[in-house]
Amino acid sequence: MQPTMVPSIENARANPQKISSWMQNIAELHRSNPPPNVHYTKPMPDIDSLMQMWPQEMEDTLHELQLPPAEIGVDLKAYARIVCAILDVPVYSRCPACAG
Repeated sequence: MQPTMVPSIENARANPQKISSWMQNIAELHRSNPPPNVHYTKPMPDIDSLMQMWPQEMEDTLHELQLPPAEIGVDLKAYARIVCAILDVPVYSRCPACAG
């Protein structure tokens, strides 16, 4: 991506058409750029399967299950890992946001 010179608008209050034109140009620039790509290091589950309703048995279990209270004396990352482990949600140790 090449650096681009961004001109300023002299007396911008008196030139609303130039501001509108600039805004349209920026909007077109954003539309013409491809969306960002995310490269996962681990296989991710299919989003359609994740969005399916849980079986009634799972719903019943979640209503009966007593998750540890948030006040168990661990930090937020540790608590999140505990709950994810109970619910069988994979947490990868190399995840920068999850490391701790």
